[in-house]
This record gives sequence, C-alpha cells and structure tokens, in this order.
Amino acid sequence: MKKSIIFVLLSTIIFLVSCWSNNSKTNEDTNVWKNKTQNFSKWNEVSKEECMNGCYIMWKSNPGNKDKTESDMNKNCNDLCNASQWIENNDLSSCEKASDSLLKNWCYSEIAKDKWDVTICEKISEKLLKDACVMWVAEKLKDKSLCNKIEEPIMKPACLDSVKEK
Repeated sequence: MKKSIIFVLLSTIIFLVSCWSNNSKTNEDTNVWKNKTQNFSKWNEVSKEECMNGCYIMWKSNPGNKDKTESDMNKNCNDLCNASQWIENNDLSSCEKASDSLLKNWCYSEIAKDKWDVTICEKISEKLLKDACVMWVAEKLKDKSLCNKIEEPIMKPACLDSVKEK
C-alpha cells in the first residue's frame, strides 16, 4: 500500500494540483502551490519547504490516506521531495542509496531519460518500468538496436515502431 501511495504521488504531483478537494482552504493552498510551481522550470528552484507543503496538501486530500499517521505523511513526503531533488540534480549516487525500490526505480528512470543513457535503465528492478525506460531512450537516440534490450514481448514491437532511425 505504501508503494502505491508513493507511486501516485510521484506520477501525479503536478497534475493533481487542480484536482484537490473543494474545501476553500485547500483550494487556496492549492492555488498558491500551483502558482509557485508553474513559475519554475526546474525542481531545484522549489525549496524543500515548498515541496513538502505541496505534498502535505496532496496527502491530506487523498481519501486513501485518512487512516495514515502524520509520521507516515512526513516520511513519504520527505522521501518524495528528496527523490525529486536527486532527479533534478542527476544525482545517480543518491538514487542508488534510496531504501524504497519504487523511488529508486523512478529516480533511475528519470535520470536515464534526461541523460539518454540506457545503462541507467538497466539498473531498474521493475521490468515494465525498465522496458519503458529503454524504449524512451531508444526513441530519443533513434537507435532500434536498443529495443533488443526490452524483455516484455509486447513492448519490443512497440519500441521498434516508435524509433524513427536517423
């Protein structure tokens, strides 16, 4: 359950800003967070405090978290904000130290995409995310040979179709 909550937070941190609860206080907080994040082109321009505040707002508005403790919220938001910073800084060594496999895999995937480096994709332990990472890098590099690294049979043809060679 913890990993699915983290995954939801990771994959939707910006998109959920406009979908938060109809509570006027929450909407007011949401608009402040949305305005701040729209003005930044990089995560490292968002302070840790701003990241944590945005995460807290999302956490509290998620009905699936109603039985979770404040300690759970603090830990998950801290992990999320740290991982976001590692990704922004292309800090592969911090990704490797992450204790949560979901955050570690997400960190690897995002850095591999940024660096267009398939060897980083190979560090990902979750097969589908790893294959998606390889496919993305193959497409960016226009290198169909990278599609041969994909393990999931259904994804290999999709990779080959998506790569437009130079």
